[in-house]
Amino acid sequence: RIYETEKERDIDITYFTDFSRAKSHIMFRLINYDKNKERLEKMPYVKFLDLALVYYFEMDWVHKENGQASVQIEKEHLAMWGIDEGALYDLALQNTMRDLPALYKPMCDVVLQIMEGEGIELDSDDMKTFKEENADIHMYVLSNPKSYFGASVMYYPNILKEIALLLRSDLLVLPSSIHE
Repeated sequence: RIYETEKERDIDITYFTDFSRAKSHIMFRLINYDKNKERLEKMPYVKFLDLALVYYFEMDWVHKENGQASVQIEKEHLAMWGIDEGALYDLALQNTMRDLPALYKPMCDVVLQIMEGEGIELDSDDMKTFKEENADIHMYVLSNPKSYFGASVMYYPNILKEIALLLRSDLLVLPSSIHE
């Protein structure tokens, strides 16, 4: 449906080709390093644990209307823009942290949100009971407000340390998807 709606739309590619216009749309995300070794040969990346931090151009004007859209940044794009990997990294870190800030919440709240999205309504007593019954479950979800490439948040400087200090606990991080 989205393709049919968008296929005839004229897209101004200077948003991507003109670096002065593109630079505020450069973001990063995390992907599995081993499963993407071949693709990574064409892409600038930073190895992080068993993951790779890769860069993308977010087409934010598209997702506002019909979903999410992005363009994977490859090494050839750096040559086109006349920048190096260091500049790309700095921009992506700044933009991603600004536009997709860290959001962390208890798993219980996430489950309630999913239930609500599925049309399951709980009255205040049921909600209170649910929260009380799950109070001993110390699991949290770390993502961003869009839940889009949210696993990247664990790369933000000091974020895991800040959460550990807030919880007064060590952390065991279990990435469940590229989004959380």
